[in-house]
Amino acid sequence: MAAAVAMPELSVVVGAPAMASALPAGQVVVVEAEIGRARALKQQLEELGAVDRVLVVAEVLTAEHGQAVLWHRFNDGRLDGPWPLEHWQAQYPNLLAQHFEERNGRCLAEVLNAWQRKVLAELGDRQKSIITLVLRQGDALAALAGCGPWFRGVQSVQLDHPLTGLANQEAVASWLNQRGFSPAEGNGLQWQRNPLGTLNLELEESRQKIMQMEEQLSCHAVRLLLAQMKNLELTAERQELAGQMFALTQQRDDAILKIDQLTAECAQLSIGKDALIK
Repeated sequence: MAAAVAMPELSVVVGAPAMASALPAGQVVVVEAEIGRARALKQQLEELGAVDRVLVVAEVLTAEHGQAVLWHRFNDGRLDGPWPLEHWQAQYPNLLAQHFEERNGRCLAEVLNAWQRKVLAELGDRQKSIITLVLRQGDALAALAGCGPWFRGVQSVQLDHPLTGLANQEAVASWLNQRGFSPAEGNGLQWQRNPLGTLNLELEESRQKIMQMEEQLSCHAVRLLLAQMKNLELTAERQELAGQMFALTQQRDDAILKIDQLTAECAQLSIGKDALIK
């Protein structure tokens, strides 16, 4: 019997750490919004000889590919992101806004698709990977919503932002709970995929699909019945028209016969008239 092939593992880190040594082992994709930080991390990776296993891209993650987003910068760069100063003032009263810029966002699924194309020859289909997702920057819900089909492989999600993790905890927890995740023991900012919960969700999705198919079949059956009834009506109309046409044909033939008889009588009367004249 052939040995089971181990599922490949992939770490996705949103928000580059200050040091490349802080990245997890194995294959890693880092998504960093700030171009300068992304370049600095790439340089460290080159010095460590780790560029083959770590891909760094400078992107702002959004739920939809190409979605416009305002990226705000503050005197505390740890709070840089899609939220304006008003979002943070109550929690951080000394925070000062510096400037903002409009960015075209990219969904995480597109980032991972591009990475898969880059490594496909060596690693195969990575959408079947076991994925650990670490969210250290930006809108965590937007990053999750933009995972697309890659989300099937996500087994662990962690909020690892030193200032905004707690602020996003409730919304992220609710979003993940609806998709079969449970809080990890001893860490309120980490969630693990619950196999039973995921199975129940898949069963519910299957049930919903079956109900939709049954509804579609019912609609098709009604349309088919209406079409059959219409076909019967048209057939009856065709038969009635055929009967009318037959009757008209008979009337035409009778009229032609009558005309022939009258023509013959006229010819005989004409001969009689000629004989009388003579």
